[in-house]
Amino acid sequence: VLLFGGRRRGTMGYQNYDEVWAFDLASDTWELLEATGTKPTARNAAAAGYDPENDRLIVFGGNTSTSGLTYQAVDDTWAFDLASRTWERIEGDTSPPARIFPGGAVLDGKFYVYGGTADFFGPILGDLWALDLATGSWTEVGRTDAPRTRFAAQLLADPDRNRLLLLMGHDDTSLGNSNDVYAYDPAADAWSELHPGDQLNAMPGGFCDFPADFVTMESDSPERRHMFGAAIGPRFAYVTMGKTDCGNVNDVWSMDLSDNTWTMLSAATEGESCERRGDTGCTTLCF
Repeated sequence: VLLFGGRRRGTMGYQNYDEVWAFDLASDTWELLEATGTKPTARNAAAAGYDPENDRLIVFGGNTSTSGLTYQAVDDTWAFDLASRTWERIEGDTSPPARIFPGGAVLDGKFYVYGGTADFFGPILGDLWALDLATGSWTEVGRTDAPRTRFAAQLLADPDRNRLLLLMGHDDTSLGNSNDVYAYDPAADAWSELHPGDQLNAMPGGFCDFPADFVTMESDSPERRHMFGAAIGPRFAYVTMGKTDCGNVNDVWSMDLSDNTWTMLSAATEGESCERRGDTGCTTLCF
């Protein structure tokens, strides 16, 4: 498992990181991969993906601000060679607009970046870009049947089915957090909806003021969320933790890639809505 960047709260704002760490799944140990030469600016909330053909970590965008009040989105692209432990900036003729909290994944020789937001207050983006890892050129793709704009979603490569999966995130509607799932087919250059997710039923009363009937819930699916963890294998995609309308959640779910059905592997002890956790007599979405 490769980890790049991130930030940590300090006494005077935040500290951003430019480190690359590797977690060995066989020995359960971390190793700092000390880089030489020029590095990307320390940042958080970037998109990243592993390039297996060239054994590289690809990184795009993110936030370089150390303030807790403002973001500084960037639009640069970098490749970290895991053998030589050196960074190289990829500079093409064009690039996606600067953004924070985008999703990123590598599929069939291309690094894809989806969505994100230009700043804390938007605009929230819904574009999909593909970086050709052989030529270093960016192209905007995926305009057909595109999902709602969103940030802090997860973009996963599903090579066995030659597609990308887009899971959840925070959209730009009154619904906010989502739990829908989309698939992108590069051959057709088109999106398809696998799960519609919860639907808005009643408008919020104000900021984070959600009525008990806020959504029409899609049963047997995870709580709506953003800033969560996700992974994929040959048979299943996995979702864990994240930020919901009711706080932070600590569950684990799997989605069967053969029929797109969800299964709860570990129940949440907090962060779910009243209806999803089976409570009755709730006066708000969460209580």
